[in-house]
Amino acid sequence: MGTYLVTYNPVCSNKKGRAAATYHKLPRFIDGSTRKEPDLELTYPSISSLCRGKNFAPRLEVGDIVIYLTKKGTYDGLKPSHYRLTAILSVMEVFDNHSDAAEWYMKNDIRIPSNCMVKGNKPVHAAKTIVTGCETAESAYNYRSKQHSKFLACENVVRPNLVNPPVLDVKSIFTSGIPGTQNPKKDGVTELQLAELKKSLKNSHPSQIANP
Repeated sequence: MGTYLVTYNPVCSNKKGRAAATYHKLPRFIDGSTRKEPDLELTYPSISSLCRGKNFAPRLEVGDIVIYLTKKGTYDGLKPSHYRLTAILSVMEVFDNHSDAAEWYMKNDIRIPSNCMVKGNKPVHAAKTIVTGCETAESAYNYRSKQHSKFLACENVVRPNLVNPPVLDVKSIFTSGIPGTQNPKKDGVTELQLAELKKSLKNSHPSQIANP
C-alpha cells in the first residue's frame, strides 16, 4: 500500500472563486476547476489524470491512501502561508477508462463525477470556479482522458472537511519537512504521521469533538 500527499487549488484560492462560493453557496474548499480534480463532494470521491496526466493517477492501486491538501496559501487571511488538510481517501475501485467509471457510478445511484469525461457530463460552469479560459481547459482535459484513461473511485478514510479544514501542522507532524507531493515512494508518509493526519481531520468536525 502506498500513501501519497497531493495538493490542489480550492475554489476559495482567488477572488473570483471566493465570490462564486459565496454567491452559489459552495463549500469553499472544493476543487476550483471546471473538472474537479479530485471531486470530493461524492459519496465515493473520484481521481483521474485530467490534472496531472501520467504523473499520479496511473500509479495508484486499490488500497493506496491519498491525502489531499490545498496548495499553500493565506486562506481566510490567516498568515503565514499554510496548507489545509481536506481529505484522506483510500482507493477502492480502479477502472480502465472513464466510460466504465461512469457506468459504475450510475449503477450505484451516484452522479457521474465532474472529472469523468463521458458524453453528456458537462463541466462545472465557469461562474462556479476559479477558471477563466474554460474552452482551453476542456480541450486539455479531453486529451488527457484519452492519453491516460485510468479512473479511480475512493472511500473516505475520514469524513472530508470542505468548509473549514484544519491547518496542516507541518512542523509537528513532518519534523523532517513535508514529503514531496505525488511521491511514488511507499514510505513517503509513515503510519504515525498518517494517524496524526487522520486525528487532525476528524477533530476538525465539531460534531466529532468530545465534550470537555
